[in-house]
Amino acid sequence: MPLMKQALPGIGMHSSNCQKSGPDRISTLLDELLLHVMYFLTLQEAVQTSLLSRRWKNLWASLMWLNFEAAKFSSIRTYRQFVNNALQYRSSLPMPV
Repeated sequence: MPLMKQALPGIGMHSSNCQKSGPDRISTLLDELLLHVMYFLTLQEAVQTSLLSRRWKNLWASLMWLNFEAAKFSSIRTYRQFVNNALQYRSSLPMPV
């Protein structure tokens, strides 16, 4: 199962009729600051941020510490699968410069 489906179980993308309220200021922040914010998230939440923009797609994989929280999963099987897939995906990415 793809990592994103595991991070977002049972959640579909819904279209919105809302208009943008202003410029995207978060995406202009330095990667180091975004990673600092992600440090306080569980890994599942950090992976979910990859949906925000293309720039954020693999940013979670640069985290030095990975906070896996089993309580957020419906079963130990899905938790193990998520952990294995996250580690495998992370190790397949090129090393940051």
